[in-house]
Amino acid sequence: MKKNYYSLLLLTLLFLNVSFAQTNQLTVFNNVVFYDGYAETTNLQTPAGVVRLDNSRYAKKLEANDISNILNTLSLTVTINALCDNYDRQGGVFFALVPTGETITSENKKTIEIGRFITPFMNKNVAPNEVSYTYDLNHLVGTFKNQDFLETYDIWVEFFLFGVPYSAHAQIPGCIGTNRPDVFQGTLAFSSTVQANPNINYVPKPLWSRLRMNKSTDTDYPGTAGRVVYFSNEEQLTDAHVQLITSAHGANEGGEEYVRRDHFVYFDNNQILTYKPGGISCEPFRQFNTQSNGIYGGSVQSANWWASWNNWCPGDKIPNRLINLGNVEPGEHSFKITVPSGVFPNDNDEIIISAFLYSNDNVLLDNKKFEVIDYQIFPNPTTDKININVSVSEIELVTIFGIDGKKLFETKASNFDISHLKNGIYIMKIQLKNGSKIEEKIIKK
Repeated sequence: MKKNYYSLLLLTLLFLNVSFAQTNQLTVFNNVVFYDGYAETTNLQTPAGVVRLDNSRYAKKLEANDISNILNTLSLTVTINALCDNYDRQGGVFFALVPTGETITSENKKTIEIGRFITPFMNKNVAPNEVSYTYDLNHLVGTFKNQDFLETYDIWVEFFLFGVPYSAHAQIPGCIGTNRPDVFQGTLAFSSTVQANPNINYVPKPLWSRLRMNKSTDTDYPGTAGRVVYFSNEEQLTDAHVQLITSAHGANEGGEEYVRRDHFVYFDNNQILTYKPGGISCEPFRQFNTQSNGIYGGSVQSANWWASWNNWCPGDKIPNRLINLGNVEPGEHSFKITVPSGVFPNDNDEIIISAFLYSNDNVLLDNKKFEVIDYQIFPNPTTDKININVSVSEIELVTIFGIDGKKLFETKASNFDISHLKNGIYIMKIQLKNGSKIEEKIIKK
């Protein structure tokens, strides 16, 4: 009897170990080829179920059996192989939330970016000629568990990688002297296990997906370059978080790629995060940068040298920054990011921003009150003049307060003089004619 008991116990433990060790793999895209991002979209055949949106972006709908393979954890692995592009390029992965039954091109779809990466300077003829990026997406498991959500949306995965072959046509054997338009090859797969996950009931709410902060929407002068999104919720958001992705681009002299700038993040005008992108050593990624036209010289550089200027490393992923907001009460709210020292000196300079909320509930944001505003306040700091540009509405009223909260003066002008104020920090509140409000610090020196 005792022997049978121990045998049963052993079998039970073995069963539990097998269960807890279960891992499901879901390959969504397998060796899809990306083509010249500037060229007309190719008409070459795509794999079954895959939609080519343009040369740089593919989409595929997750079917019911795919969704059932998502267990209690979620990770993403992207693998990129070099073809006829030998420069560092940006790519990303997205969930497209499409109203049930509509197509991926529906104007009603909502998109969230779940991972962004930068390719190395790769020579396809030199090993290693592939690089992988892995992301922990446990906070998005609830996307596949909430039945109300799944009945509302079809979930598509979009795979983006912008490449250009022209330099490789002159530099890379196998591409030299050709007009080959293929730039990269990519594979995208999810992995999921049955381990416990406290975020299993969290559902995403889109805010921004790849919106650009640049010289067309922000000042070329040092000052406060900002972007704010307004939204409302009729019910409490429980244990709400924001996932934020930002990366600065612009490779010409003095470009944003090479200047580390403070980024300030606010929720309802309360500062919740300050960071500078990059600041890590790129040496671990040197092995993937097999083409000599990149940022790597012939010798190893110190961590301090890399940290002094780099915003990201070719061959690395851009961080998914997760910000805890706590419970968000019903009402109107704002989420804002500012880069006060942003200059954007060249035509291709930009900071690309993606953000979405996720919380432990099924509350949807009210898109009727959803609005994105770009604004500029410059110069800031200033000795006398202040200029304000706002993208979507005229200014109703500008009020300047001391840091003690005392109102000092107000104006309806978008350009005014503060030379009469003492040197120091002030709070400027801008009331727009459409009802929106902007709050920023200004410095008089």
